[in-house]
Amino acid sequence: MAVEGQRRVRPSFPRRDCRRAPTPADAGARPSPRPAGLPDPSHRRARALAPPAGGPGRGRVGPRPRPRLAPATDVDVSFSLSLELLSYQKLPADQMLPRVDIQQNASGEKAMVFTQNLLLEYTNHTTQVVPLRAIVAMPELQLSTSWVDFSTRFVNQKQVCEVYLMNLSGCRSYWTVLTGQQEPDKGPVAFGVSPGSGLLEA
Repeated sequence: MAVEGQRRVRPSFPRRDCRRAPTPADAGARPSPRPAGLPDPSHRRARALAPPAGGPGRGRVGPRPRPRLAPATDVDVSFSLSLELLSYQKLPADQMLPRVDIQQNASGEKAMVFTQNLLLEYTNHTTQVVPLRAIVAMPELQLSTSWVDFSTRFVNQKQVCEVYLMNLSGCRSYWTVLTGQQEPDKGPVAFGVSPGSGLLEA
C-alpha cells in the first residue's frame, strides 16, 4: 500500500511590530510653546552673561559725592565769672554795672544775667552782630537756726551744738566760715566751727 508522505505544517502567529511609536520630533513637529508668564531660563542666562550697557565699568551704582564744605576756622567764645563780678550782686539797682541784671524767678531763686554783643567785621565791609548772654545762678545758703545758745559753761568743758547748712539755690556752692572777721582765725578762740569750709551740691 502506498502511503503518501505528509509535510509537517508549523503553526503561524501574528507578527508583533516592535518599532517605537513615532514622536513629534520624528514627525518634524515643533515642541509645544512655554506657557505665558514663565521666564525662559536661556534668556536669563544670556542676560546674566551680557556686559552692562555703555561698556565695561559703566552702569554701576557707586557712593554719591559729598557736597564740598566751605572753608572754616575755629573761633572760641568764652565766659568767665570772677569773685569781683559776683560781689556786684549786692550793689543797688542804680549802681549796677551796664549789661548786668539781677533777675528772680517765681520760686525765689536769683540769677545774674550778663549780656553783650559780639561784633564781627569782614573784608567786604559788612558786619555781623552776635548777641551774647550768660546766666549765673546765685548761691543762696541758709542755716537751720537763726541763733545758737550754749547756756552756762565751765572752764575746759566743751559743748557742741549741731546746725545744718542748706543750699536753696540751683547751683553748687562753696562756703567758708568767718567768725566776725574777714579772714579765718589762726589763734585759739572760744567759738569754733568744724568743718570750716566745704561744697554743697545743688
